[in-house]
Amino acid sequence: MFSHPFGSLTSNGSGAIKNGTLELIKEHKELRCGIVPKELLPESSDKALYSLDADFCSAVAASATHNARDSVRFVHVDDSFDGFERLAKGEIDVFAGARVHIDHDLLEPKLGVGFSFSQPYFYQSHEGSTSDSKTRALATRQDDPQWSDFVYWVVASTFYAEKERISGELPYEEKKMPLVYLFGEEYRRMFRDAILAVGNYGEIYARNVNTTIPRGGRNNLNNAISLGPQHFPLPFF
Repeated sequence: MFSHPFGSLTSNGSGAIKNGTLELIKEHKELRCGIVPKELLPESSDKALYSLDADFCSAVAASATHNARDSVRFVHVDDSFDGFERLAKGEIDVFAGARVHIDHDLLEPKLGVGFSFSQPYFYQSHEGSTSDSKTRALATRQDDPQWSDFVYWVVASTFYAEKERISGELPYEEKKMPLVYLFGEEYRRMFRDAILAVGNYGEIYARNVNTTIPRGGRNNLNNAISLGPQHFPLPFF
């Protein structure tokens, strides 16, 4: 995991785009998160990852609605293709646990559309392989770049919080996450709302996955002293 530099966050954005996903979530006061239910997941390790996916949806919902509770509606999908299909149709706002793949990013062959992805929040290496891995990320539609950017940076904020040792257990006034004005004044606390809801990445991983899949490899924070480039390429290269 790599905490990407945020750059300048003080530029004033224009707020939620009219009829965009962010505005619709504001109106409905909930995020619709597509997720494969536990009973359809084949392995116990996959079932543990359900809670990981759910937490990242909760983080985005808290940032988009300013409400850490009761702001996400989980929509169960049958499998990965069903999740992407419902996302393409606008039946869900985000698909959690999506595998990052170049076909999905550029043009999903069967659906004829492409999708955007957050940073992967989980790498699961195949047995006996150190190079090939399955990833889990949040997927959004490419036709709403503001919403895709919003989701991307909410996920990224959990890595930043771990790097800076900002914990969800701290009092709200001590969560020194930066204020963000790029999506308008209303969303200036989007990073703080996310960490208030679910904590930093290390806390999310420990709470949901660590007892089943001990943290290691690519799921560790890339915290090199040199602050050099990310050590691993995007998973579909």
